[in-house]
Amino acid sequence: LKLKGKYGIITTSPVPNTTTELINIKLDDKLTLIDTPGFINENSIPNFISIKEYKSILPKKEIKPKIYHLRPNFTIIINNIIRIDNTSDKIINLIFYLKNELNYKKIKITTSDELRIYEKSNMIINDNEDIVIEGLGFIKVPNNAEFTVYVIDKRVISKRNKMI
Repeated sequence: LKLKGKYGIITTSPVPNTTTELINIKLDDKLTLIDTPGFINENSIPNFISIKEYKSILPKKEIKPKIYHLRPNFTIIINNIIRIDNTSDKIINLIFYLKNELNYKKIKITTSDELRIYEKSNMIINDNEDIVIEGLGFIKVPNNAEFTVYVIDKRVISKRNKMI
């Protein structure tokens, strides 16, 4: 996308790491907008899916959290990108901070082999940690939880200290 106005022509893209040089846009005498080249994160989800697929999962408006209660032996599959299986004996609460329009499918584990071809990670989350999906968003897990995650590449998923 090219934006043209009194500041010249500015090229924008929803694809990460497309800014190649420093861009200065002087808005007035006191305010300048600066766009800098980003950092390339080799563990980010855009490196493992097509650009078309990535554009379809990018948020276009404010993200509203979605809450799911995942009973034992149930799974949640999100846009054929990630699968989370509750293999514990308790209900797991998950709060998703991802694009609002993503497709969430909650089903019994035994009825689906979807995404099991992906890399498998067993995760133990403490009540002070979130799950991060690099380049996509994060999942808040309010209590201690243990589950199995299937994802296109293990490097796109990690844990971090809770931020909210």
